[in-house]
Amino acid sequence: MADGPRSPEPPSDPPPEDGAERKPLRRRVTDAWNKLAPASKTGVIGVAAAVVAGVIVVAHARATAAATDDE
Repeated sequence: MADGPRSPEPPSDPPPEDGAERKPLRRRVTDAWNKLAPASKTGVIGVAAAVVAGVIVVAHARATAAATDDE
């Protein structure tokens, strides 16, 4: 038994444009980067730098812990 009228199903994602489908990944990334404002570019670079710094800190901590355990 139906409790009432059902809402229509949401439409599926539209098919990609022909031009967007044929562009290589590098070109799409370059286009997206060029569309960003300077402040957004600074934010992206800052986040990338923070991730790299975090990886370095974790690697150093693990190396230090391993060296301390050996002694």
